[in-house]
Amino acid sequence: MMRQNLQQLLEKGEEGDWLGVFEGADLSDFRTLGLRFAMLFDKSDFDKVTIGKTHAPDTKLGLGWRFILKAKCLTVDEAMVWFAPEEDE
Repeated sequence: MMRQNLQQLLEKGEEGDWLGVFEGADLSDFRTLGLRFAMLFDKSDFDKVTIGKTHAPDTKLGLGWRFILKAKCLTVDEAMVWFAPEEDE
């Protein structure tokens, strides 16, 4: 289901657009701490943001400053690494 959602999100954009994966980092907000979500970004923003420093825009999840950019993903497979639990062997 997650792969399908990410694929649909990426398909809404133009060629070269990418997914930013954000994670809740505000230690005072346990509702969103560790919560991850992806957002579609224009290809022109790729070099303007920095992993570990850029904050998300405000969303229905809350204030953007609570979420920090963890990954810039050009493909669904890259984004899935942040959402799919590792399989136990």
